[in-house]
Amino acid sequence: MCCMNLPELTLPIAITPGDPCGIGPEIIAKAWSTAPELTRGCFVAGDVGLMRRAMALVQGAPCFPVCEIESPAQALALPPRCLPVLQVVPLAPALPWGQIDARAGRLAGEAVLWGQPCGLARRGVGRGHRPFEQRGFARRRCSL
Repeated sequence: MCCMNLPELTLPIAITPGDPCGIGPEIIAKAWSTAPELTRGCFVAGDVGLMRRAMALVQGAPCFPVCEIESPAQALALPPRCLPVLQVVPLAPALPWGQIDARAGRLAGEAVLWGQPCGLARRGVGRGHRPFEQRGFARRRCSL
């Protein structure tokens, strides 16, 4: 895939993995391993251990590193095929894939709250447009 016309990112883009027991972490890991040119400048706002498990699941053996970053801006400087993760939730236990677990829902919610619209701008992070932001989070007042 040729990506010579992709614009250079000036702000990193945060991606939350969703339910740690669901398919979100796997989809993210697969995107990083199959389309590194499209994921440059992006990072996962979630749990490092969860993303390492997901990367191992989609690759068999972790060929591409999962790197813990300390700030969103570090995602812009990492090489391709390196999955940057900003630990924004408490360390997650190894939760069972494909099963409902209240701890998974709590972790997913905490990652989303970290990325609510009023917080991303203060952290120097770009974001995608999602309908739920308009309805719920966009009306919520917050302070960091």
